[in-house]
Amino acid sequence: MASGLLFRVSVAVEQIWLVCAVAVALILCVLLRPVSKNLALLAAFFNSVSIARFVLFLAPTYAAMIFPILVLAFIGETSLCLWLIVKGVNVPKWQHQASVGRAA
Repeated sequence: MASGLLFRVSVAVEQIWLVCAVAVALILCVLLRPVSKNLALLAAFFNSVSIARFVLFLAPTYAAMIFPILVLAFIGETSLCLWLIVKGVNVPKWQHQASVGRAA
């Protein structure tokens, strides 16, 4: 290993990224649940699958098994981001759905 410090920094950054990824999954679930439960579950699934990258970092021997799942996660996350960029959020409709969801 060329640099022990660089390796330690990369482990620390991966830990921070993992905590942030879990937080993003929870935030997506809360934000998307009033709009569509299925969409919220799909976002949580793709985000949890993307957390599998951490497994690649810790156990590279499983890379061949996990890589196809990560490709699916990449496609899902990219399509969700592009959909949000292109379509955006209809705020009045979202607020209406949120109020209906709270009432139920």
